[in-house]
Amino acid sequence: MKRIVWLTLLAAMLLVSAASAAYVEINAPETVNVGEPLVVTGTTVVGGLTKPSLNPGFSTDVVLYSIKHSKSEVDRKTIVVQENGSFSATFDTGTLSAGKYTVEIIDPEPPTTFGGSSKTLQFLTLVDRSGDLRISSPLTQ
Repeated sequence: MKRIVWLTLLAAMLLVSAASAAYVEINAPETVNVGEPLVVTGTTVVGGLTKPSLNPGFSTDVVLYSIKHSKSEVDRKTIVVQENGSFSATFDTGTLSAGKYTVEIIDPEPPTTFGGSSKTLQFLTLVDRSGDLRISSPLTQ
């Protein structure tokens, strides 16, 4: 009887540890000037730990969405997790208009890959100040 209880507990522990999801966190600046690159960085390392929660070489997409009236995809980049657990993607903003955007890392097998404590979404604002500065001078001096 003790053996059955022991085996049941061991099986339950294995199931719980196998079901644990990975941690991922993305970061982007809150504001970016139109024309400057938008650099999105991220990590899969939790707190002070040194081992990534996703294996190096894991890849998925990071998507840039415009959120003017509804959410619409603007661009998509593939990221690859490095040995130290980090990743990055750079988006060109030269052809984009000013406004509200989000960047989001895509869970390839939702909702099982990324854990609930992961930060998978970041809001940002693109700012276009090109029309703010006007210089005028007299024709003769």
